[in-house]
Amino acid sequence: MLIELIDIRKYYDSKRYRVVALDGVDLKIDKGELLAIMGKSGCGKSTLLHILGGLIGTSDGTYLYQGETVDFKNKRKLAEFRRNNVGFIVQDFALIKEKTIYDNVELPLNTRNLSKLKRKEMVNEMLEKVGLEDKIWRYPYELSGGEQQRVAIARALIHNPKLILADEPTGSLDDENQIIILKMLKEVARKGTTVVIATHDIAIARECNRYLYISDRKIRETELL
Repeated sequence: MLIELIDIRKYYDSKRYRVVALDGVDLKIDKGELLAIMGKSGCGKSTLLHILGGLIGTSDGTYLYQGETVDFKNKRKLAEFRRNNVGFIVQDFALIKEKTIYDNVELPLNTRNLSKLKRKEMVNEMLEKVGLEDKIWRYPYELSGGEQQRVAIARALIHNPKLILADEPTGSLDDENQIIILKMLKEVARKGTTVVIATHDIAIARECNRYLYISDRKIRETELL
């Protein structure tokens, strides 16, 4: 098992009221699992992914990663946790438009003690894997939406994370590119990386190993129709 969440709660307080985002979430995720998390807009899918990725802390509950508690109060260890274990993919690609495709993919390696030659080898290899080796010196605005998402996947995978978190990764793509991106994520999971996809698309969920649904700020496990 890679991840276990125990009675996770997340709420936001103001002077007048409390907004509850997650209310007692229990979840186990295995290594190499391709998991879909579904739910209506605002149900807490993104909040859950942000907690899994160490981007935001919990209000209560325990997050175990490979059997060890994730300490949200220790910012240094939390940054190290993200850097060493997690890759993120989002709907709008989040590429830096002023940087080339090469520079965007190389970005996660800049905090590592690697030679320029080694980084170049890793970027070239990753772009070849996603079929974009001929676009290496292009800029994001010169690529199609599907190509930009493939760049985002390359960037997420470049440091060999154990966990990929994908927030609506196919939401802005046409059917053909949705199939391409999902096929790539399935291959990533097949090779042992855990992939968690937040999606509203039942067709995407059908292709995953397991499907969960968030409602009333809790996780429900339901058979796919």
